[in-house]
Amino acid sequence: MTKAIVNVAQGAWYRRGQERLATSARAHAPGYALAMYSDELPPGSPSHKDAPYAFKHHAMIQAKRDGHDVAIWCDSSVWFVANPQPVVDLAIQRGMWIGHSTVNLGCWSSDESLEKLGVKRDDVWAVPMPMGTMYALDLRSKLADDLFEYMLAHEDALKGYWTNEARQVSPNEAVRGHRHDQVLLSVFCRDHGIQIDPFPSFLSYPSIVRSTNEVALAQGM
Repeated sequence: MTKAIVNVAQGAWYRRGQERLATSARAHAPGYALAMYSDELPPGSPSHKDAPYAFKHHAMIQAKRDGHDVAIWCDSSVWFVANPQPVVDLAIQRGMWIGHSTVNLGCWSSDESLEKLGVKRDDVWAVPMPMGTMYALDLRSKLADDLFEYMLAHEDALKGYWTNEARQVSPNEAVRGHRHDQVLLSVFCRDHGIQIDPFPSFLSYPSIVRSTNEVALAQGM
């Protein structure tokens, strides 16, 4: 079985995070391929400006094309502190491992995005939003193929302002902003009945909370 750690880093800050991630992967995930892009986009990916964070699923798609069986996406804020095999095991068991971001879809999605996804806000206030910081896919599974098809088909729903302070994403005062790829992941996980593990799980944020099961941490450089 071939396993890959996948990351895209553009700009000096993100490159430093990528270097930290790569160093930790060599220490804690020996034998994993480092499918990393530095100041370049994966094949087929639109720019971050045109489709925010689309590079994530394009990098995972390329990992599949390159023949990897399981891939773990990691943002540049992530580094490993233990072997990620438990994450791989659950990805193989479920098709996908992903954790909860602690927020819900209804508060963190633009009106325009939900309309493009064919979703009504009143139906998604309580839908959990998974984190896009780190997740794992069994690239051999139909679920992975379904996810890639969904993300590619809805890249036009990725755009949106980060906050809603000036009502940029919705006139609804309860909406706090837009979370791009996590919006799409939320709807996909809901529609496919994907288990979203509670926070914190295998990924901890040391400035917020630690998990006894953590294999990775996330924090800015």
